[in-house]
Order: sequence, then C-alpha cells, then structure tokens
Amino acid sequence: MVFSPKWQWIEWLCHTNFSFLIGASHPGDYVERAIHLGYQGIGICDFDGVYGIPRSYLYRKKIAQERSLDSPLLNLFYGCEFHLDKDHHLPVMMRNTLVLFALNGKGYHDLCQFSTYSHRAGKKGAHLPLEYLLRSSNENLICLQPMRGLCCHRILFFARHVKNLFLMCFKGFADYGFPESHAISFALISYTSSYIKCHFPVVFYTSLLNSQPLGFYSVHVLLQSAKREGVLIKPICVGSSQWESTLEPLGEEEKIKYGYYGIRLGLHLVRGIQRRAALQLIAVREKKSWQGLEDFLTRSQLHRGDLTSLGAAKALHLFGLDRRSALWIAEAAPYAPFLDAVDPLPRFAPEDPLMAIQQDFRGTSTTLGSHPTTIIKKYYWYYSYPREKLIWEGSNSLALLWQGGRKKNECWSRYQAF
Repeated sequence: MVFSPKWQWIEWLCHTNFSFLIGASHPGDYVERAIHLGYQGIGICDFDGVYGIPRSYLYRKKIAQERSLDSPLLNLFYGCEFHLDKDHHLPVMMRNTLVLFALNGKGYHDLCQFSTYSHRAGKKGAHLPLEYLLRSSNENLICLQPMRGLCCHRILFFARHVKNLFLMCFKGFADYGFPESHAISFALISYTSSYIKCHFPVVFYTSLLNSQPLGFYSVHVLLQSAKREGVLIKPICVGSSQWESTLEPLGEEEKIKYGYYGIRLGLHLVRGIQRRAALQLIAVREKKSWQGLEDFLTRSQLHRGDLTSLGAAKALHLFGLDRRSALWIAEAAPYAPFLDAVDPLPRFAPEDPLMAIQQDFRGTSTTLGSHPTTIIKKYYWYYSYPREKLIWEGSNSLALLWQGGRKKNECWSRYQAF
C-alpha cells in the first residue's frame, strides 16, 4: 500500500540491525521501504547509540543522486533510545527507556555526547542516568517517551505502592494478554501462509527462498517441497538469474504442466560469490545480453573467486559448459591476457551421478537432480539380491521376496527405514 500525499506518515521509532535482537533491517532498507510506501519521514533511533544514522543518511543521499533530485524524497529524523537503568535483561516493554530526537545540529552533538557517556562503563549495560540528563542542556532535543518502562517524569516521584501497582499491571498483561495476543498473531500468520501456499505456491516458495536463512527450513527442503507441489524450478544462470530468486514466465508447453510461472533461482544461492560482484554482473547484463563466453569474461570483469563460484554452481551452462569445464576456464581466465597462445579446452570425463549431487550441494547447498537414494539404487546396488525383485510389504518395512522359485510372501529379511 502506498500512502497518498493527503495522508503523510512519519514512522518515529525505527530500530535498525544495530539494535541487537530488537531490529533486523539495515538502515538503507528502512529508507528504501519508506520511500516506496510514500512516507514523509522516518526516525532512526537505535538503543544507546547513533550507529544507524550515518548509513541511513548516506543511503538517502545515494538515492537522490541516482534519481538526479535536488532535494531528498524522505525526511530523516535523528534520535536515540537510551536505557535509564541497567535493565537490559528485562523484556523490552519492561525496560526504562527514553527516546530523544535532535532538533538541529547542536542536538545531534548532544545525542552523541549522551551516547558516549552512556557507554562509560563498557559495551555491556550501557545506560544514561536521568539525573545526568536533567543536569544537561536539552533545549536542542525533543523527548518522546515510548509506552514501556516506568521512568516517566511523574512516575519517578510516585510512592512505592504506586510503582508496585504498575508492576502488577504489567505482570498481569505478561501472564495473560501477551500469550493471548501472541496466539492470535500466530493464527493469522498460519492462515495467511496456508492460503498463499495453497493458491500461490510459486510466490510462497520464492518468498521463503529470499528469506534465508530461516533456521528450520533449508533451501533444499524448500525446493523439494516446491517440486512436490508441481512448481518448476529453473537453475541458476548468469543469463537470467537476478540476485534474489524470481518468478519467471513459462513457455506455452510448460504452462500446460506447471502453470504460468516458475521459479528462477537467484545468484544469492551461489556459495562464495560476493553480492557486489553479482550486482555488477547483473547491471552489465541488463545493458546488453551476453554474446558468448568470451564476451561474458571480458565485460563481467569478475574476480577469479567469483568465477569459480559460478562455475561450481553450474551457472555457466548458458555457454554449453559443464561444471568441470567451467571451473577450468574460471581458474585460467585471469591469466589469458598474459599468454601468447591459448590451448583448446580439454575434454573432461562426465561427472559421476552421485559426485555431481555432492558438488551441487557444495556449490549451492541444494541440487535439482535426482534424489541420492534413487541414484544409489540405480548405480551403486552392491547386494546380490536384484533390486527389481524388491516389493513393499507394509509401510515401515521392506520385504525381500522371490517372485518365483520360493513360496510367495516368504520374507528373507527386513530393512527399517530403507
């Protein structure tokens, strides 16, 4: 949803990833998202420091320069949320904090001074005593008290039993209100996720791939689940892949079986490649598509390590190269200008099927090939009993039965979890 100019919105409390375990987004991500949503401004206020302010300022300046704007699209407000006590071990809603925003350059100077003083005892347990704050000059600052903690100015002078009353109210909400609201939120998220997974599986799995690392679902697990749902997965390719995995329209024949869109795996799944190098490759490719392998090596200007990572991930298959040939070229390409003559590309033996899967996992942490057990049954069956005569008996065991000669249903041995 994009806000119209009639409804200008300012998000004051933005904690970046510099507020450990509180914020998760980079300062630049906040700026980019706020501009996309049409916000009038955002307030960067990390805990006990101004860490995210310079980066958000530089990112806003970069966007203005890229769009050739005389003035920035977004107002930035510089602030900080200070702990007033050493209560970092408490939940965020129970901490005594105070949010201060700078009104001018002198106010930003005061914020930096307060941040320095709050860390006087070291990195851990940073806090700014309220007595020090009241003694300091604060006409260049504005105070925003969030709805957490008990150190509002009036509460400081309340009697002890009033403070205890507030603590009892917070405890009552923590014991009942928070679990209930938490359960409702999870129910809504579960329903929404289930609906998207059922009706828009391509969008669902693409979003999960771009949200890695999730911690509980690996890339390979997600791709295997997507394939079972009938989603077409297209491999990483230097000619089509973006940094993140994307939706790719399918051809007429593919639409009949897989629908209108498939998933094109992104370069972010390539192990060892630098994000900056990948984005540079994409920018060069968008200006003009690759005309061949030589054109790709000349214009991409990739480091040998990035080329090797792409070769190991089989991302150079666009040029008719298998993994071993791509690795050979990636290692030799940087030295080509210093050679008088270039030897022809040697012919490598095809990869062993099981080794190919292992190399896929090393290059991209997943594989689009067959399941390892399928390959083992086909190429690495070392038992004297032929695998063609194996039939399933029950759901938890495998019975080895003769289909002729011996009595049918005679079980020779069982293998659990075959």
